[in-house]
Amino acid sequence: MYVSRLDRPWTETPFVFQGFSIKTDEDIETLKKYCTFVFIDTEKDSAVEKRIPTRSLLNSLNARVLPKRSKTYKIKNKVESEIKFAKGSYRSLAYDFSLISKQLLNNEKLNINGLEKAVKSMVQSIARNPDAYLLLSKLKLVDHHHFNHSLNSSILTVSFGRYLGLNPKELVNLGLGTLLCDVGVIKLPNEIINAKGQLNGDQFEIYKSHVAHSFNMLQEAKGINREILKIVQFHHERHNGSGYPNQVLGLQIPILARMASIVDYYQTITAPPVNYRALNTMDAINNVNQCRDTKFQRELVDAFVQSLGVFSTGSIVEISTGEIGFVLAQHPTMKLRPKIMLVLDKNKKSLGHLPIIDLNLEEIDSSNQFLKVSKTHQPNAFKLDISNYLDI
Repeated sequence: MYVSRLDRPWTETPFVFQGFSIKTDEDIETLKKYCTFVFIDTEKDSAVEKRIPTRSLLNSLNARVLPKRSKTYKIKNKVESEIKFAKGSYRSLAYDFSLISKQLLNNEKLNINGLEKAVKSMVQSIARNPDAYLLLSKLKLVDHHHFNHSLNSSILTVSFGRYLGLNPKELVNLGLGTLLCDVGVIKLPNEIINAKGQLNGDQFEIYKSHVAHSFNMLQEAKGINREILKIVQFHHERHNGSGYPNQVLGLQIPILARMASIVDYYQTITAPPVNYRALNTMDAINNVNQCRDTKFQRELVDAFVQSLGVFSTGSIVEISTGEIGFVLAQHPTMKLRPKIMLVLDKNKKSLGHLPIIDLNLEEIDSSNQFLKVSKTHQPNAFKLDISNYLDI
């Protein structure tokens, strides 16, 4: 493997020649010590360079695997109790975010005081019990994909941060950064924003400019700190350097932005724009898992999947009796046995009431068999809309 360039001046390293072949493990260890990435000349004779990390170097990027845990959270309220507070908090969050959107559209001076207060309220609720807000993240409050995507990605990212033990201040930065990271989309042409199918090459280049628009619009706003701006600036970068706008890779991407990028991707494939098929939880998790060590850092993907659980809160599942319901809550140590609100009977007809069953209590069916989840369904399967059951 021929190293043609480094990510820093040659004079800052002990390498004598400006270009050399890796021949020994010692060469690799020296590269790992001084460089984050290198340029490999894949065809020396034609001098074709590709900015790719070597496998050994890419593995070395995983040395700092997860953020330092500063807090351990415990469930303080049952989901049935927490949802009562979360509903009002969620409505305030959506309202204050809509005000920010209007300020940006009208080129007004940005004031995030109200939004920050709403995000803090969300963080407090998720700290007590994340399931209530995770249920609300399945809602579509308005007929605007980017609004719903930003709002619900923010919820999911804060829940992810709670799982990793980030402190409340970090969770607020994470929630605000994820909520605001795509506001620059409003500066794009309508044909890009409202495109029904996949963007072509030229359109996608225009779309990528929303990152710079978002950063420029937010950097002068009072209350927007450096950590929030990092999320905005880096959330479309990828672990292997294949992202945009600057092809940053590995641990050069700030930790909160790395987390936001995973959630942004997951939210896109589970709640995509119109004319795209949404993946169910299991298929989406498999999809994200396939991106380990390529688009996303392996350890963060593993932690994210663990934070979701096997049957994520708000997903539509079928139990062994054939009945259909929404996952209401998960048990920290019994991920395969969630709490479920049943809405359809075994014939897929609406139930006259909404029984709640807790599979962790080893409930049994009429044949004395333990109930279990038998399959997951697509979002909106059977034309079910969770908002009809949450009284929002």
